[in-house]
Amino acid sequence: MSETATDRALDRTMLALGLAVALGVVVRMYLVFSRDFPLNDGALFYLMTKELVANDFRLPAMTAYNGVGIPYAYSPLGFYVAGALHAVFGIGLMDLFRFLPSLLASLCIVAFVLLARDLIPSRATLVAATCTFAVLPRSFLWLIMGGGLTRSLGFLFAILALWQIHRAFTRQAWRNVAWATLASALTALSHLGTAPFVAFSAVLMFAFFGRHRFGVATLVVVGAGAALLSAPWWGSVAAVHGFAPFLAADATGGTVFSTHSRSESLVKLAYFGLGTAEPLFPIIGAFAIIGTFASITRLGAFLPLWWLATILFDTRAGATYASIPVAILAGFAVTHVIAPLVARPPAWLSAASPTPSGDAWTIVRSAPRHRQVAVVVVLTILLGYGIASSVVRRPSLNSEGRFLTSLTTADREAMAWVARQAPRSSRFVIMVGGAAGGWWADRVGEWFPVLAGRTSVATVQGTEWLNGGVFATRERQHNELQGCAIWGPSCVERWSLTNALPYTHVYIPKTLAFPCCAPLETALREDSSFRRVFDGAGAVIFERRVVFVE
Repeated sequence: MSETATDRALDRTMLALGLAVALGVVVRMYLVFSRDFPLNDGALFYLMTKELVANDFRLPAMTAYNGVGIPYAYSPLGFYVAGALHAVFGIGLMDLFRFLPSLLASLCIVAFVLLARDLIPSRATLVAATCTFAVLPRSFLWLIMGGGLTRSLGFLFAILALWQIHRAFTRQAWRNVAWATLASALTALSHLGTAPFVAFSAVLMFAFFGRHRFGVATLVVVGAGAALLSAPWWGSVAAVHGFAPFLAADATGGTVFSTHSRSESLVKLAYFGLGTAEPLFPIIGAFAIIGTFASITRLGAFLPLWWLATILFDTRAGATYASIPVAILAGFAVTHVIAPLVARPPAWLSAASPTPSGDAWTIVRSAPRHRQVAVVVVLTILLGYGIASSVVRRPSLNSEGRFLTSLTTADREAMAWVARQAPRSSRFVIMVGGAAGGWWADRVGEWFPVLAGRTSVATVQGTEWLNGGVFATRERQHNELQGCAIWGPSCVERWSLTNALPYTHVYIPKTLAFPCCAPLETALREDSSFRRVFDGAGAVIFERRVVFVE
């Protein structure tokens, strides 16, 4: 190929990559702009950012969230970024929590391109992988939420760290080690839960690309340097609280094998393996499996083993981190299996495999015109399906996309009424039943302590930093309480007495996708022990006349 032809091919690749990145940005921004409030969670981080700004950007010892004494131990870089933008440019914090996570999640696509470019030699596969990553729901779903301020920033620096670690192993240059150390430290400072992903991924990269003296030095320098650079944060937290908050938070994660029985581990493995969050058939996950088998002889076993290690060693966000190898493997399947199969079915099925140095995409370029059109049609359909999967969040599909919603105006008006009218000592039971999908998606329960300024007795958020098994206890209490949604007030009373958690009010939202608590609400309306004090479009609130005192 002449230099001019090479330049043209490179220009086409850069244009295609630019369009793929733009597609990902549009998908993420569409989901955010469709709501006028931060998606799902973020209340705890919103309050912590306000507290940081109010404390002149010095780390507070505690956060006042929900009045349970949570140490201010979260990785704070995202709070500093949002707080600085608020203080310097006057941008509203709520606007930052609505838009900044999606901006950071969009930058993750660019970081993905940088890493994937070094892992896969084919330009066509790089473009296909980038398109896949752009629309893969799990690559952004938990990043663009309000609470994604920390998750997206951590994922961004994690991808950049692994890019530089891979380059350090393959190029043996100290400048790559320096950049890898900085990016790894910023990962821990952004989202501590993402640091283990960088650690075990770096070890796996070492096994495949860095088995030399410089590779050993790289691991040691990056690990020690990242710990040292992040020491001002974790050291200041340890000086006040000791290492107990970090140990407590670590206990809420773990691997498939440390947190589940053998049978549960197999189920979890299968779920995370195809945990792409596609609302219908997981076609990207299926393509990744095809790509796994098709790529072994071309790209080696690194990508399949990276996918497997990620879902084994991280039970909390493994599916999000696995979106990197999943997207690359699915892209490989598209360019080396699907497209060639459509372009020349008989010849491709009967012919020997292309030579290792070749690119199966050449089969498409040499195919008859009508076959090339068929390839374009098939790829367009697949891309359209991917785009549809990325933006669909219909609750009836029971996919994770249903969590990409937010508090409505009516929700916020109900909480504002509580802030104005309820006594400061009020303690609320927030009833969402099973409609939320789990405490991590209970947007009403998380935002209530911030917007209403009153205690929610069963909110789980933040308790993972409390030692003594508080998180596990609060999670159990939350689940047990929501089971009372189909019963009457006596169920809530028993729950309150059993757990020594007194309450003064019952708050039942009306804006959930599925009405949660009709039996309980009906019983409360007829029970003389409760008085209805608010009944609006967002919620109905009952005040308890006789309050249990511990």
